[in-house]
Amino acid sequence: MPLTSGAKLGSYEILSPLGAGGMGEVYRARDSKLNREVALKVLPTAFASDAERMARFQREAQLLASLNHPNIASIYGLEESDSVRALVMELVEGPTLAELLETRNSKLETRNSASVPAASFDFRSSDFDPLLIAKQIAEALEYAHERGIIHRDLKPANIKITPDGEVKVLDFGLAKALASEASGTNLANSPTISIAATQAGVILGTAAYMSPEQAKGKAVDRRTDIWAFGCVLYEILTGKPTFEGETVSDVLAAVIMRDPDWSAVPQSTPVAIQRLVRRCLIKDPKQRLRDIGEARIAIEETLNGTEFVAAVSDRRTDEKIGDHRSPLRRALPWVVAGLTTVAMLIALYAYWRTARFGWPAPVELSLNLPSTQQLFTTDGPAMVLSPDGSRIAYAVETSPGIGQIYVRELDKAEGAPLQGAEGSAPFFSPDGQWIGYFGSDGKLYKISVFGGAPVALCNADSRRGASWGEDGTIVFTPTFTSPLYRTSPVGGTPVIVTHLDAGKAEVSHRWPQILPGGKTVIFTGSSDNNNFEHAEVEAASLSTGEAKVLVENAYFGRYLPSGYLTYVSEGTLFAVPFDPKEVKLSGTAAPVLPNIQADLNNGSAQFSFSGNGTAAYLKGQGLSAQVTVALVDRKGVATPLIQQPGNYFAARFSPDGKRLALQDAGNVLVYDLARATLTPLTFSNPECTHPVWTPDNRRITCFRDSALGIGPGISWLPSDGSGSMETLTKGATVRQFPFSWSPNGKTLAFAQFSQKTGGCCEIWMLPMGPNGQPGTPIPFLKAETSELGGGGAPAFSPDGRWLAYQGYASGVIQVYVVPYPGPGGRWQVSVSGGLFPTWSKTGHELFFLQGGLRGQLALEEVAYSVEGNSFQPGKPTVLFHGDFEMRQPLPGYDVAPDGKHFAMFEPVGERTAAPAPPTVVLNWFTRVAAMVATSQK
Repeated sequence: MPLTSGAKLGSYEILSPLGAGGMGEVYRARDSKLNREVALKVLPTAFASDAERMARFQREAQLLASLNHPNIASIYGLEESDSVRALVMELVEGPTLAELLETRNSKLETRNSASVPAASFDFRSSDFDPLLIAKQIAEALEYAHERGIIHRDLKPANIKITPDGEVKVLDFGLAKALASEASGTNLANSPTISIAATQAGVILGTAAYMSPEQAKGKAVDRRTDIWAFGCVLYEILTGKPTFEGETVSDVLAAVIMRDPDWSAVPQSTPVAIQRLVRRCLIKDPKQRLRDIGEARIAIEETLNGTEFVAAVSDRRTDEKIGDHRSPLRRALPWVVAGLTTVAMLIALYAYWRTARFGWPAPVELSLNLPSTQQLFTTDGPAMVLSPDGSRIAYAVETSPGIGQIYVRELDKAEGAPLQGAEGSAPFFSPDGQWIGYFGSDGKLYKISVFGGAPVALCNADSRRGASWGEDGTIVFTPTFTSPLYRTSPVGGTPVIVTHLDAGKAEVSHRWPQILPGGKTVIFTGSSDNNNFEHAEVEAASLSTGEAKVLVENAYFGRYLPSGYLTYVSEGTLFAVPFDPKEVKLSGTAAPVLPNIQADLNNGSAQFSFSGNGTAAYLKGQGLSAQVTVALVDRKGVATPLIQQPGNYFAARFSPDGKRLALQDAGNVLVYDLARATLTPLTFSNPECTHPVWTPDNRRITCFRDSALGIGPGISWLPSDGSGSMETLTKGATVRQFPFSWSPNGKTLAFAQFSQKTGGCCEIWMLPMGPNGQPGTPIPFLKAETSELGGGGAPAFSPDGRWLAYQGYASGVIQVYVVPYPGPGGRWQVSVSGGLFPTWSKTGHELFFLQGGLRGQLALEEVAYSVEGNSFQPGKPTVLFHGDFEMRQPLPGYDVAPDGKHFAMFEPVGERTAAPAPPTVVLNWFTRVAAMVATSQK
């Protein structure tokens, strides 16, 4: 049933219909959370009610949503309300290329009536430049192809031209994700031909733009998109479709059997472009253009006036095509090249005058780093500009999980390491003379920009951001799950600044920035420590700690001295006018950096700026928050276990080794290893996370978030889904996370937030009575050395005599073992830090993780022996290291009962071994002001 204006779909209000087709009805809607307009593609009821097709669609949509390119219309998400399911997409204003071609064709028909051959027209005009359009289409395809995604249904109706002349390719990959049976009368723009499956042998695409192999039902790859690109290029050059017919069958027959009418190509078309369109439309895919990047280069060379040089390099092709240009036209590229040089000199002169006389004009530069250096982006922003914009501090990854702080004057060719400054997430003092950073040993440090000995300020293990105020106050995040604290430039005991909002079940305040005047701090607050998609940018008084939300569904808020608040939402940096004194937003937010590297796992972005308007950022996105699950042997050889991507955490083998429980967002799933099936055990509202098996395999224990009056406590439910959930810790007022059952099933060890500080964590025990009823929780390990936390991730040994846990006693998170129930000694097992201890059930071994959230994660093993009441750990050795995800603060792995295999998380997408260098933009504030002003009109 069609939606009416004013109807609500989740947080979206329907404004007006935009169109309809085989892929669903499309509406203009307003997003009440982000205050922006979007396009909602409402899926057909028959499709949305088909579980198999819907599941396949969701898998495809997750991949397609990762596309972030200025020439690709973005997919924001999937909205569900009652029986309606809709795809949330970027709203693109302007006509489609099909509509522009129709207008252009009417002009051609008028000229044809005057007996002027179409082939004699100039293929370019002031209001319609095919090459500029084709170049942007090629750039969009190139970006997607590099990520293994093909469009499958490229055609003029799926290409829009914005009022600014920017191309936006629509419906990327939806021909595969959706199945549409509709037909139309206009065969050139007929609806997609498809059926429910997507394997080889199925026809997908639109008749007039299908490749021959696609029309024959064969398997397709990126060369199908290249064929469709050739069809579109032919059409915008000639004004007519490449293949026509009275019926779909006629069109498909033409695609397979006939050649295009090459005589229709205007004689004024450059030889290189004629060659390009011919190479795109070769019927044999083996002989066709291999890479759309080659098309982009050919078009760019033509636009730059260098295509003549390329053209004469292939005489055989030129002889076939012919060069009908006049001598003046053949010389034109050389003239253009000369004019281009003159234009560059004029631009350089204009910039010199801008710099000298204060006329701000943005200038973009690339800050190249030596090939041996890779920015350490694991722990948030790897680089920060000094307040005056004269230098940049950055962290280089020197070994897995370890960073080295460098400083570089922007007018120098390279940076220099600050000796002894081993750490990450650097930040400057207000006068630019000191650099603060989070040390690899779990302490907060400062060091002079000119070098010298680092000065330790206090314990701080989280590496989740700090800000140095004008009065010397340093506000920082001490642990991964804590509010903000403050200290001074000379160090001392940190003092709490903010308080986690229990009503919103907040678990972290991070990435602070002290506003001018030193009275207010902005930061990112979240109730999910693993996915910051729905985090909030907040502001709090430094004197009272009272906080308020500025922006929902956003993270990494930063105030620009030019009067704007920036933040990241859905992979894009937005800016909105902001009054720091009133702590108040005004106007509408505008996207200012659509291609910034952001990390949903920790809520950070690779972005910094200085007071003079210079900005530095990393282009491109970080890895997806999604992972797959692999089974890894003791040599590090990984075998895919769960290949369907998901937001998985806390993989846990059942004691009998037959099943694997894991968390996906807010639900618990169970994977049957024999049947290779993944089944949801719980459903959100309230969430159920941190799954832990009982020793008898019969139940799964989990943390149940605040909802329905239950409180943030621990519950359990039958592992076969046959019964309801029961609460174990009633009346809980702080978050409690289950970790390990004693072998006899009589005691549950769990981690609990501190009642005093709100920080994580303390270790408590839940005893179970003989009738299976829970008793009263008992504290086992509280804060040991400071107010910042005690320990976490408790794990019972197979015989129940020992408890391993991760603790903060040394300033670095280390793995310790203590006797249970105690009292007794305490033995440090790890040497260079360790997380999530797990015992082998087949031998005297203890495992733990070592490394950062990204990069080469190491699994270490420690053999141990027991002499009386003494625990004797051996020397830690690395079993293997690899490209795995830690997935803090939940266990990032588990050991199978056989002691020989491990469940590990693998990132979705390829890691970039040599990421693009930072982009530095001079006078960036000018660009922001212009983009925000434009959005207000």
